[in-house]
Amino acid sequence: MLTRRLLLQGLIATGGLVSAVGSGAAILPDRQAPPMGIQLYTVLSLLEENFSQTLARLAAIGYREVETMGSFGRDPREVRDLLDKNDLRSASQHVAPLDFYGHFRDLVLGRTKYEDFLRVAVAQTATDQVERVIEKSIPSAKALGQQYIVWPMVWPHQTASRTEMDLLCRAFNKAGAMCKREGLTFAFHNHDDEFRPRQGFVPYDVIVENTDPDTVKLELDLFWITKAGGDPKQYLAEYKDRFRLAHLKDRSKDGGSTSLGSGVLDIKSFIQDGRSAGIDHFYFEGDNLPNSMAAALASYGYLNDIMFRR
Repeated sequence: MLTRRLLLQGLIATGGLVSAVGSGAAILPDRQAPPMGIQLYTVLSLLEENFSQTLARLAAIGYREVETMGSFGRDPREVRDLLDKNDLRSASQHVAPLDFYGHFRDLVLGRTKYEDFLRVAVAQTATDQVERVIEKSIPSAKALGQQYIVWPMVWPHQTASRTEMDLLCRAFNKAGAMCKREGLTFAFHNHDDEFRPRQGFVPYDVIVENTDPDTVKLELDLFWITKAGGDPKQYLAEYKDRFRLAHLKDRSKDGGSTSLGSGVLDIKSFIQDGRSAGIDHFYFEGDNLPNSMAAALASYGYLNDIMFRR
């Protein structure tokens, strides 16, 4: 039987991706589309080539929700107009002040060295900069119609000791209070390092247990927690109602990022467990994919298969 996934994979293999997605016509009917989204970092290089066309291609695939990186160095009102034009919603953003985004974009596009980017990134996302960054991100989130402002990363030196961790947790609590006053919600996105034990503590556990559960929520990244040997099912059950967002990122056999369903991770069970724990927004994300739009298409087809297979 020709499943939706096989049909979409056929489009990719035969080159039909460009014509089907570029036409502006939805590949799958809206009534079949699962409530799934995409983190736009996945297609960042394409956005930089043609921002409006890339959004239109994602909408043509069937995506209806996107997660942004701030407003991509653009006027958030203009970004919102383009989202509305393509019937796309955005519930959340990873904080990316204008200057930070520019350095990140240049890294992804190969215009700057990693060590140069790292120096800027560490300084601009330092613990003592959290309030400043959130203050700048609030107007952007409001203009984009978003509910969540997500802190995307912490650095090893910020979690190296309980003293540093106490400072980080206090900063996150202040950020949570700032967002709440503006009718928004603060959340934290994990990588793998936070799940690796230090002397007597696991940084991720410290963050969860020492931040206000009412104002500091969590975005769980499946790829990174499993890379560190963490059990997402256990965390979703133990800290139920803290999780509101998730990154669906599959892992290939060689440890890299790949399209959903072509890797080794149990995406379907993660979605089921996540929904039970209170996650409202799931985003496909891929890192350094050779053909990011093809991966977005294949991943959407996979999600339709597991959500609507009879």
